[in-house]
Amino acid sequence: MVRLALALTVGAVLASGCGDDRERIVASVFTCNPASPTADFDCGEGYFCYSAAEAIGGSVCVPTCDPSDPKTCEGGICSLGGACLRRCKVGTTDGCGGAASPLLCLRQTAMPEVDGLDGICSPVSSLCASSADCRSPVYSLCGTSSTADRFGAPHQNDGQVCLQGGCVAAGTACVPGSSCIRKVVPASFDNIPDVCTPNCVARSVPGSDGGLVDECMLGLTCLSDVLPQTERRVCVPGFAGFLCRNKLGCLSGDCQGWGDVAPEMADFRTCDPPCSSDDDCLAYDGNANPNAFSKFVCRGGRCRSQLSLGLPELCLREKDACKLDPEAECRVPTEILGPPPDGGAPSCGNQFSFGANSNTTVTCVRRCGGDDDCARLSSASHIKHVCILGICLPVLPYLTPCGSTSQCLGGLTCEKPPVDSLYSVCTLRCSSPIDCAAHPALGSSFACQDGLCVPKTRAGCPPPTPLAELCLGGELAQGQCVSPPGWPCDADSECKSGSCSGNRCK
Repeated sequence: MVRLALALTVGAVLASGCGDDRERIVASVFTCNPASPTADFDCGEGYFCYSAAEAIGGSVCVPTCDPSDPKTCEGGICSLGGACLRRCKVGTTDGCGGAASPLLCLRQTAMPEVDGLDGICSPVSSLCASSADCRSPVYSLCGTSSTADRFGAPHQNDGQVCLQGGCVAAGTACVPGSSCIRKVVPASFDNIPDVCTPNCVARSVPGSDGGLVDECMLGLTCLSDVLPQTERRVCVPGFAGFLCRNKLGCLSGDCQGWGDVAPEMADFRTCDPPCSSDDDCLAYDGNANPNAFSKFVCRGGRCRSQLSLGLPELCLREKDACKLDPEAECRVPTEILGPPPDGGAPSCGNQFSFGANSNTTVTCVRRCGGDDDCARLSSASHIKHVCILGICLPVLPYLTPCGSTSQCLGGLTCEKPPVDSLYSVCTLRCSSPIDCAAHPALGSSFACQDGLCVPKTRAGCPPPTPLAELCLGGELAQGQCVSPPGWPCDADSECKSGSCSGNRCK
């Protein structure tokens, strides 16, 4: 049954004098068939067939809206593809059309909403608080199980969606229209759940001349947006720190730009959970012993990690073409640059890592003769790139070598590190740790040493000077930095208590 046919029926009823039911019809929910070439037309003028959740539920007719103008979706939220989705209160059915409606109130946010509307009406098959609530033999894993390791306390359990799990561990075949994200996302990413998620849906951008966006359902974002160098169009969880295009693609927090770091980064957007202190960001650190660049810290009321700045460079496979610049190639760059300065003892190795093995991380490498050759990468990634040692590199604080202050961003200057290093880096002159923590490009994961802001040393490694203030966790034991209780860890020696259990210091 489609909206157009119902509209004709209502017109006949009104003509016969049986009363005006137009408001009831507008508030109703109608399913649609996205495989039909007339799916959008069948929904009627001002509506289209929303199919982002087809692989784990169904498709429904929804009002259209303009993502750039919130007023076009009064009382709801406009998706990236122009779908005006109703807001609702988790645990109720009235806001989504009642008990017989194909829409369920899926949790949108873990943060309290002023009006109590903490969910979005979505055409999913079932909701859950634990996997025991998932009765389907296909969709048997609750979303809380797939994200618990990553998020912990900040996320409430109710109003989660039942998913198809075990695509790696149990060899489960994903239903058509979905993919096993653990088989797609690089193994260096921490805590990728073993679940099938819907593939991205290509939609025309409302108000554009044929422009397309890749749309996913609530809490998911397209991998091609998280890793702009890839064209893999599978939806992945919008983890904290992931690149995003729209608030609906974030599992926690809002999709916000980094314009506070540098004006040219206003369109560099990540999923940023709100915070009032660094403790609020602890749950987003994953299960690995963090370093100064992977650690989430509270900057400007938002939990952010320096690793986000490296996402535009990452590739899935070596020798792939770089989507952001056809003159570049995906490869492992360490043989060109070697390890960057880490501010700690050489025996601890490189403290900057995207995952288990940074020596095999594949990134977009473009040969260059000057900074002008990097302009395309800078424009496409919204991060300034400069030509260093013959290749274009993003200007990452303390990591990217620099030849002059003009190559730095956000008020940082090109300085020689206090540790033995072959090249200078972009950092900040300081007189106290507050100078480093207050700078939006650095944050509290940096300390002041010999008048310069340097990355704090991770747990299990000796700081350059035996001072606790140079340790990421603020703790020092037997000459090595250690982490306080609750912090992620890989070994007992990394914890102040001497006990690491379940990847957390006791």
